Amino acid sequence: SKEEKAAAQSESDRLKGLPVEDLAAEVMEAFGPDGLQTRSGHQQGAVQIAQWLLRNHLTKVKYTQPVLAPTIEALGILDVAGLIDTRNFGSGNARTYNSTRLGEQALAASDVRARLGA
Repeated sequence: SKEEKAAAQSESDRLKGLPVEDLAAEVMEAFGPDGLQTRSGHQQGAVQIAQWLLRNHLTKVKYTQPVLAPTIEALGILDVAGLIDTRNFGSGNARTYNSTRLGEQALAASDVRARLGA
């Protein structure tokens, strides 16, 4: 529907416009109890995370694509902060991300944003 498309566009724009630390805090939730819930052996890459961020909306490429680069930037910040780690996935340059123990503690304490600095 027109309303669903407008809502998806609005959320895509909101995510894209967030300061990177704020987006990183939202991205971190993908690794929490209400997050991706990826089965073992399945990728938790930037594309899957961008789709998860738009999970309550249409997840067509039109809406997820603009969020992808900011999501990758946010993942980089979480990685540097030690809240997630990144590994190669399968063959090629695919990446998969997982929460570290520090990341799990930050999620449990709801202080992800505070751990990313000012």
